[in-house]
Amino acid sequence: MGYAGSMERQATFWRLTARTNWRVPPTPDTAGSGVTAMRLTTDNRLRRTSDFQRVYRQRCSASDERLIVYGRENDLPVSRLGVSVSRKVGPAVVRNRWKRLIRESFRLSLESLRPGIDLVVIPRGRLPAGLAPVRASFVKLVGRVSRRLAGGAR
Repeated sequence: MGYAGSMERQATFWRLTARTNWRVPPTPDTAGSGVTAMRLTTDNRLRRTSDFQRVYRQRCSASDERLIVYGRENDLPVSRLGVSVSRKVGPAVVRNRWKRLIRESFRLSLESLRPGIDLVVIPRGRLPAGLAPVRASFVKLVGRVSRRLAGGAR
């Protein structure tokens, strides 16, 4: 078949996948909640530097041996997450793994979180063996930050 045959297969593949809708439509129980079929949307993410700076300036944080969580109330109906992973943590593979674990912890905890909080999470130290320790740490620290924000303490 050679080179021309493989190019035809690639062209067919891309032509078929271009028409495919990869995004899952929202289900009635998740419509308007910021979660699209158990998926984070851009409404749930901090994207701008100014958003991160506002959270840092609030100086409401909690930490343990795995994570540092900064929090700030926002005037939105959804909670948002920002992840900041330094190069000190490790190479790109390790940094990306941290980001995936933190985002997944946030996604799984989203329904139990109080709405209207911006969170910035910074990982510390070595990468844990799986999602369970990161999620346990995340839930504990977010709860602590949320109580501090509600009580007005830092």
